[in-house]
Amino acid sequence: MTREKINFNDETMHDLLSGVYHKGNSVVIMGETYTHVDIINTSEFSDGESHDYIVKRKSDKKYFKFNVWDAGYHNGIIFSDGDDSLTEVFPKTITKTTYK
Repeated sequence: MTREKINFNDETMHDLLSGVYHKGNSVVIMGETYTHVDIINTSEFSDGESHDYIVKRKSDKKYFKFNVWDAGYHNGIIFSDGDDSLTEVFPKTITKTTYK
């Protein structure tokens, strides 16, 4: 499955994060509107606070993920392992059977 990848520079990634920091917020980046859909705590897989942000592009309703890692005072915020990119993701609904 081919996934679209969007490469930005570090400054644009900071603008994106600032605009979509809170769930439901939207921001226009390079003429496209991105809306914060979800956030996933990934800190257990890194040596600092980290999260995957899921955003939805308004023009075609595609979903994208980017990672934000707080690399500490000297290194600052690192996006997508230094790649400064968003990667297309696909929503999947999982149902669970419970017994009462």
